[in-house]
Amino acid sequence: MFSPDLRRLAAFRNGYALCLWNTGAGTGSAAGSPDRSVRTEFVGSRIDAACFRADGKVFAVAMATMSEMPGADGKPKYTYSDPRLQLVEVPSGQVLKEFKLSDRLAENGVAFSPRGDLLCCHVRSTGLELRDAETGNVRGPSVPMKVTSAAFSGDGKRLFVGRPVGTAELWELDALLSPAKN
Repeated sequence: MFSPDLRRLAAFRNGYALCLWNTGAGTGSAAGSPDRSVRTEFVGSRIDAACFRADGKVFAVAMATMSEMPGADGKPKYTYSDPRLQLVEVPSGQVLKEFKLSDRLAENGVAFSPRGDLLCCHVRSTGLELRDAETGNVRGPSVPMKVTSAAFSGDGKRLFVGRPVGTAELWELDALLSPAKN
């Protein structure tokens, strides 16, 4: 995925490392060189999802600690614990915030709102959650559903959700953030 200013390209490497590449766009530097100023390795972690904030200055990375054990068939078996979401400053690589999650996020399971104040997270076990990007607190009720993709509208008032059954839904964000009414 490209940063909004097109200066960086983020790529997963086997789900266990995230590399940010300098594209050279508007910098006069060589395209295709690794951006050494940004933290690129998350050793011992499984990366599930990542995205840039609209201003390109913050990167969200969802991960879990990975442990390897021998399986009954002799092949390695992996377990995951401590699911978390980190907000990382670009280009310094400094972790600005870290939020604990109840479960791992689905692949491509995180998106920033256009203003950068909300994160849409697709949690594997509970469904869709909207989180405050400053505090990490869940805003509004969780929506128990399987999602393949989610994206905010440009004005930040709607959330587009792709479903694995081949359908899509468009939701009003205000309705999602409101507490359920009996």
